[in-house]
Amino acid sequence: SLLMILKTDQEQFKNEDYQTIQIFSELISHAIYIDEIKQIEKRQLDRESWHFYYDFLERIVNKLDFGIMVLDSHHMVKFLNEKAAEIFRVSKEDILYNPLSAILSEDEAYGMLTFKEKDVSTLERPELIIEVGQKEKILLGFSVYYYVDEKTMEEEYIISLKDITTRKELEDEKKRTERLESLGLVATGIAHEIRNP
Repeated sequence: SLLMILKTDQEQFKNEDYQTIQIFSELISHAIYIDEIKQIEKRQLDRESWHFYYDFLERIVNKLDFGIMVLDSHHMVKFLNEKAAEIFRVSKEDILYNPLSAILSEDEAYGMLTFKEKDVSTLERPELIIEVGQKEKILLGFSVYYYVDEKTMEEEYIISLKDITTRKELEDEKKRTERLESLGLVATGIAHEIRNP
């Protein structure tokens, strides 16, 4: 830094003038130093705040009872919560920054990501049978949301997932039971008519 003092009168610089300049320059130097400390503390606080909010949001997302997965425009996995890893029978560390094809077959991935092109006339969530883990088949309910990343301007995908295999099995069992009850009522009615022609 450079400090320049101009005298407008015709007098010579006195000892008091030099002392004033020295005190003034020290004040400026301290002000700059304090400002630098404030900037360092602000950056540190911003980093700590960002980490706090990131950790807080990740804890919340990991408590959800459904899976969340984020893919970039090249179908690379940018994020998945613990439930999504559990559904796919994988560990988060093994899948992050890998292509979706590391989890799903090409047909399964294509079926999921091109769902927006299909004409959906109902509000039901789309379903897909996929193979996970050791050749285990599950029924997956999912929703795909598309958005544009404001920084990269690339289209990305947020996918919510739910393993609905057990629920579907229970629904099918209930339908079978209802059909059997209906057949039972019909059979009872026929038997009654046969006994009473």
